[in-house]
Amino acid sequence: MVNQVRCISHTVNLLGKTKVEVVVKDGDAERIVKAIRDVALTGQAGDGNIFVHDMVDAIRIRTSESGVAAI
Repeated sequence: MVNQVRCISHTVNLLGKTKVEVVVKDGDAERIVKAIRDVALTGQAGDGNIFVHDMVDAIRIRTSESGVAAI
C-alpha cells in the first residue's frame, strides 16, 4: 500500500491479522491447539500466537445455563 502524506510517498507493508477465539473443554484443549498450530504454521513471520487460559464460567443468556452446558 502506498500512502502519500504532505507530498511524500511511502510504502506500508503490513501483514493482515485475524483473531480467532475458541472455548473448549479442558480434555480437548491440547488436541485443538496442535491442530491449529499444524494448520497455521508456514515458517514465515506472521504465523501468529496461541494463548491458552482458563475460563472461570460461561453463561448462555437466552436460557441462563452456565458452565459446560452453556458452551
